[in-house]
Amino acid sequence: MKKTKRIKSLTTKSILIILISFIIFMLIAAPIIQAITFNVFNPYLIENAILKTGDSAVYMSMFLARSNPTMYKLTYRNENFCTAANKLAEGSINVDEFREAITESTTPFTTEFPMTDGVDYSGVSYPVIYSAEYGIFCDDSISEAASNLVDSEWFKHYQENRENLKAYSPIVYQNEDGKQEGYFSYVYTFHTDEDNQNKYYAIVMTKYSDIFPLWDSVLELGIDDFGFIGFGCEPLYQSIDGTQWNTSWILDNLASGRQHYVITLEENDKTHCAVLVSYENEQLRFYSSFSNDIFSNLFINSNWRIQLIFAVFIGVFVLIVIFIFNRIFKRLVALTDKIAVIQNGNYDVTFDDSSEDEIGQLASAFNTMTGKIQDNINELVEKEKREKMLQYNLTISAMDPHFIYNTLNTSTRLAELGRSKEVVIVNDALINCLKNNLKMKNFQSFDTVENEINTLMQYITIQNYLCDNTVSLECSITDNDKGLQIPKFLLQPLVENSILHGIVMNVDKDGNSIPGKIKIAIDTKGERITIKVKDNGIGMSQETIEKYFRSDESVILNETAHFEHIGVLNLRNRLSYLYSNNYSISVNSQSGKGTEIIIDIPKS
Repeated sequence: MKKTKRIKSLTTKSILIILISFIIFMLIAAPIIQAITFNVFNPYLIENAILKTGDSAVYMSMFLARSNPTMYKLTYRNENFCTAANKLAEGSINVDEFREAITESTTPFTTEFPMTDGVDYSGVSYPVIYSAEYGIFCDDSISEAASNLVDSEWFKHYQENRENLKAYSPIVYQNEDGKQEGYFSYVYTFHTDEDNQNKYYAIVMTKYSDIFPLWDSVLELGIDDFGFIGFGCEPLYQSIDGTQWNTSWILDNLASGRQHYVITLEENDKTHCAVLVSYENEQLRFYSSFSNDIFSNLFINSNWRIQLIFAVFIGVFVLIVIFIFNRIFKRLVALTDKIAVIQNGNYDVTFDDSSEDEIGQLASAFNTMTGKIQDNINELVEKEKREKMLQYNLTISAMDPHFIYNTLNTSTRLAELGRSKEVVIVNDALINCLKNNLKMKNFQSFDTVENEINTLMQYITIQNYLCDNTVSLECSITDNDKGLQIPKFLLQPLVENSILHGIVMNVDKDGNSIPGKIKIAIDTKGERITIKVKDNGIGMSQETIEKYFRSDESVILNETAHFEHIGVLNLRNRLSYLYSNNYSISVNSQSGKGTEIIIDIPKS
């Protein structure tokens, strides 16, 4: 767990180092990048401003090309107007009747057209008709502005010098809702009779606030010094009062036939732009002047956008770094988890990572190492099993020399006594016991209860000749239980213990041996087998029971134990080998009342 935390902290540290380094780099590089970007793109930005000026001039021309001809249709090209004007001159109608007759010609009209940026333009124009003899005819909403224009010095100059020309007037104002509203005007002169006696002035007035949207694309760049110029470079409108414009440069460069063509002048770190908006004979120009660092200010004003872009870029970069590092360190964490499993003693573990990078090579080396460790462990386990099996076989064979010696000695005595038939019986019984013992060479550690009982009967036969007592064996085993698998030679040591340490030493008050009785009972309950061996011998002391049957210490054979319950000690070793701790031995015994040994083992 500690290693996992260390690796996770390494992930965090790595990400923080990269993130902090990247932020420091961006903070240092951002101003430099911004300056380089400005120097690279500033010429293109100036060119963009010039192009937008040309586009706006086209929009302005589109407006004039629609509003001015509409006025033509309402005045000298309007038969009703001309007829009413001639009747007024003849005296057949009065001024009020004339005003009513030309209502159509003085009604405001709307000019609409689509702009290339997807925005539809809409502006209202107000027709005004003026006669030096009859006065002003217009919509009431525009009367103040119309009067201001007619009374202006510019209009008087127009009457005296330019009335044969179509011209644009300076902005005139009228009070609307407590504020001054400016009006942009187009003026021309016309006559309603063939003798040119009935002279009228037609004026198209448009709110300057309706003109501004045509120049939004230019003004939104931050250009604040601009305006309109009329005949002789006369200023019609200036956004900044008192600005000195280079009018001579405009006159020299705005030659005929160059409508919508933007001319520029670089002067004292400033750029001057001028464009002919109207037809050549109308002389309407748009003029603007801006410092070359205006776009630098735009950069500064838009710095938050640049910072936002940097922040987004950093965020994306950090997410990518986190994703990559998580993938890398996730694999390392998984590897440390596998190592922790090995630390807990489980070497049967592999780490699946087929990548060809360093972690993949580490995984391959890890798998090779764990494989070799597991092979070594398996080899040690097999070796230990072989050693235990050898020890197990030696444990069983430890009974054989003593038993065989006594049996052969008995056969010799029987032969000396001429009891040849009994010699044959003893030898046959010994042969059957040894034949059963030979099965251990094939590592057959278990046998059926039935076979074990048969072998035990042969053993009892021999013991009846070895001992003076007559030993009888009683078995309480069901037919179903006869097929149970139990460890080989499990019963014989228990019977031998009953005979040698209980029955042989059991005599009456006259010193005569008491016939021995041994009862074997085998029962099953669930997955457990219970084996009981009971005799009528002299019994055991509590000290003997504790020493040979209940001691938790390792069972160690020695020369002393060779004649002291060696069978029981060997049996405990064998059961410990076969079942580890999954077995039990208990003893019920009292001196003079026999002994009962109970063994509980699992089914095989």
